[in-house]
Amino acid sequence: MNYLDIAIDIGTSNTRLFVAGEGIVLNEPTLLAFNNNNAKKILAFGKQAKYMLGKTPKDVTLVAPVAKGVIVDGTRVTMLLKEFFNKIFGSKIPSKIRALVAIPIGLSIEERHIYESVIHNVHRSIKQVTLIENVLLSGIGAGLSIDHPAGGIIVNIGGGITEIATLSMASILGGCGLAIGGDKIDELIIETIERKNGITIGLATAQKVKKEIASLHKNNITFRQVDGVETKDTKDKTITSAIVKAIDIYEATYLEFSRIAVSLEQILNLCPLDAVGELNKRGVYIMGGTSRIEGLAGFMTRKLDIKCFVLSYPEYTAIKGAGKLLANPELMNKVLQR
Repeated sequence: MNYLDIAIDIGTSNTRLFVAGEGIVLNEPTLLAFNNNNAKKILAFGKQAKYMLGKTPKDVTLVAPVAKGVIVDGTRVTMLLKEFFNKIFGSKIPSKIRALVAIPIGLSIEERHIYESVIHNVHRSIKQVTLIENVLLSGIGAGLSIDHPAGGIIVNIGGGITEIATLSMASILGGCGLAIGGDKIDELIIETIERKNGITIGLATAQKVKKEIASLHKNNITFRQVDGVETKDTKDKTITSAIVKAIDIYEATYLEFSRIAVSLEQILNLCPLDAVGELNKRGVYIMGGTSRIEGLAGFMTRKLDIKCFVLSYPEYTAIKGAGKLLANPELMNKVLQR
């Protein structure tokens, strides 16, 4: 029997699965809910667990087993992937599976072993595990010729981490990971609304604010009404409303995106001069769920003086690239021979 090829992207915020012949079959939060009295029994996972954000009773705990782009609880990740496998395959899990797994840039040998162990423990049918850096898969998903001497410049802004890389000859010429992502932006939004408006909001509300009015336009005059608890009213927890302005969110978050631009400049300064010239002509390709922030492409273009592009459906770029790589044995060999 032939192998079934699959790809897995285990992100801080979401996990995505690709199955050869079917395409992307899953995109769900990397989140589980457990009863505090039984840490082995999953109460909810994925979308159902996220729906519980801010609504869990005292005896239920939500667990995010990936932080800042890296697996921090391998056992829980394995448990989550088992649930996802059951959801996709049911009782008809193929007997021989090869898994391509997206990993963060700069993992140590020990960390790579953790990823391999986590995937092998999902199901006995997984016979082979191949680890490929997220930035390389993102380059492929963006449609770049990553095996070209000047393959492209990648900025992947995810939930917990931003990964930056210059690609050349199916390899990473230079790159780094920054602890900047959607989670950090959520924290800044919560802090800003508490400071400016005097109310405390939950994570789910912060994510709605980010989605609806966060932008990198200085002159954005939009606003949104939010409900929260009066910060000074710690006893009665009085619910009140406040108007949150886009300009306040801009002032709280733009420095994080400026840090991304500065880090990219530093990486480009370390590249060979001939390569930098070619890379700059191609521009910067930005992806990842947090790249949906309005005005990001223009903001980065002004900061870098290089044309920047935010891709359509940016959260799917890496898993889409993984699917393309599985269908291209020649490119796969180039990537593996780095």
